[in-house]
Amino acid sequence: MGVNKQMQCRDEYKQMLEKLSRLRVKMGLSQHQLADKLGWDHLLVQKIEACEHRLDLVELHNLCQALNQDASELLGQLAITLRVDDEN
Repeated sequence: MGVNKQMQCRDEYKQMLEKLSRLRVKMGLSQHQLADKLGWDHLLVQKIEACEHRLDLVELHNLCQALNQDASELLGQLAITLRVDDEN
C-alpha cells in the first residue's frame, strides 16, 4: 500500500504555491529549469508544488527572486487572505 506523502496544507498556503507555479509556467520554465536556475534538485521543486515540502523563508525568498516575484508582496497578500478568513 502506498503512503500519501502530501502534508496537511492550509488552503492559503496551497494558493500561494499555485501562484508560484503559475508564475513559473508564465515564465516558460519547467520544474527542471527552475531547479537548475536555483541550484536545487528538480525533485525539490516538484515536492514544493505538490505540497510535500514546506518552504522555509530562505527558500521562499530564493524562489521568489527566481520568479521575479517580490516575496514581501506575496507574503502581504497571504496575510490579507488570512486576516479576511479570521474575520469570517
